Amino acid sequence: QSANSCTPCPAGLFSATAGSSACGECDAGSVAPETGLSKCAQCGAGQYQPLRGMTECRVCATGTSSSIGNAACSICDSGFYKNFSFDSGDACTDCSFVNGIACPRNSTLDNLRIRQGYWRHSEQTRVVYDCRNGENGWTPCAGGRDAGVEGDGYCAPGYEGPVCEVCSKTNSYFKESSARCVDCGDAIRNAVALLVACVFAIVLIVGLVSTVRSSWQPRNATAASVLLQARRLYQVWRQLGMQSKVKQAIGFYQVVASTPTVFDVSLPDESYANWVRALSWPAFVDSIFLPGKCYSENYLALLLSGSLWPWGAIAAGLVASVAWESACKGKRQRPSPSWRGTIARGVGRILPFALLLTFLCVV
Repeated sequence: QSANSCTPCPAGLFSATAGSSACGECDAGSVAPETGLSKCAQCGAGQYQPLRGMTECRVCATGTSSSIGNAACSICDSGFYKNFSFDSGDACTDCSFVNGIACPRNSTLDNLRIRQGYWRHSEQTRVVYDCRNGENGWTPCAGGRDAGVEGDGYCAPGYEGPVCEVCSKTNSYFKESSARCVDCGDAIRNAVALLVACVFAIVLIVGLVSTVRSSWQPRNATAASVLLQARRLYQVWRQLGMQSKVKQAIGFYQVVASTPTVFDVSLPDESYANWVRALSWPAFVDSIFLPGKCYSENYLALLLSGSLWPWGAIAAGLVASVAWESACKGKRQRPSPSWRGTIARGVGRILPFALLLTFLCVV
């Protein structure tokens, strides 16, 4: 202000008091773009100004941003996050290089939003894992921003542990095919059910094979026709020498099914991995009745299911085979001179089935 008139403050300066004799500089983070301003304008979001007395704000670099009135671009823009361990200064990391995360504005490594269907161990890692999916888009990994304890915060209620595949509820197990927790039920009851089912299956197979190989002829026309077709197939089986081919297939099965366990390798191709898992059908049959995860504290049931049921099935088949030979001897359909010969024929009949079951279950 002069003696008779006032002079407007230049751009970059302001005067908040009428009749002031001097203009002040705008603070960092604000500017005076015009002359004669009584107050400075703050830089908007995504802009900054580190110096005092400036006339315009600067635009934040790609990936960075700022709040209103900031002197620096200290936060990350949408689609980027701040990794304080690797990003120096105002640098931010592009979220598109990491699957399974969403990066709203002002994201940092510890508050990343994990998308549904993904999981990470803690807020201090950028390694994100895919989770299993079930029917209708179900997944135990709910995602979110709170990692909780060792990543449990990313899991749906009732789930915890790595990739949310541990059931919080006792006496339950995680079923991989449906990606859900399933109640275990009673361990001993399931073990007995599995053993009975295997014994019944072996007895049925032994009876059917013995019937096909015998000379017995049913009176019912339909049954006789079915039996005739089965005997024709049996003759084709023998003519093609399928026994040796089946042995080769079993050897191939044992090698392929045991490869991941013996050599401690993971199979990269999912379709091939599923095919190998399908070859491990004894474990699959066992898991239908007795999922191993259910019996971490009940080793008796685990022993019955995993070790004894094949031998129980072989014993039941042996008894059934000897009983069949004894019945044939009683009806004089077998020319065996003694009961010892009858028992030997029964053992010889069940031996191929015992070897087959042993080869398939011991890998």
